[in-house]
Amino acid sequence: MSYYDISLRNRRIGARFTAGGNDLFMSVCLPYCHKFVTADREQAKCLREVAAVAGLETEILSYDNFRDSFSATT
Repeated sequence: MSYYDISLRNRRIGARFTAGGNDLFMSVCLPYCHKFVTADREQAKCLREVAAVAGLETEILSYDNFRDSFSATT
């Protein structure tokens, strides 16, 4: 994603992905988990794109959405 964003992306069109290298290193975990939780909005955006391009079914969740999924409503 960093290579795409810095070198290949047309600056006038296309989504910008600004997560850093360390954030994107976590993408190696995506094929091995059903859910990936992050509090970093840019990391989530990048990892969703990586998962889509790779055809992975991993759900990338924000920490807030993950935390709220445990809340019981009465």
